[in-house]
Amino acid sequence: MTGEELLQIRKNKGWTRKRAAKEWGVSESAIVKWERNENPIPEQVAKLVRIPSNIPLDLETFKSLMQLAAD
Repeated sequence: MTGEELLQIRKNKGWTRKRAAKEWGVSESAIVKWERNENPIPEQVAKLVRIPSNIPLDLETFKSLMQLAAD
């Protein structure tokens, strides 16, 4: 996933960076760096952001579910 794709997903949800940070359980500065392609977007985050916003799920919960699925 590119920063541009992440930005488009966030905007399609109608979210500010602050809201996205809260919803995804990451820092706002991480989102800024990802959207500017300054840092690579972790694979788990790329998967998480594609989950419909009507399913409340933060990064820590998502990681836990991914670990359970792998076991």
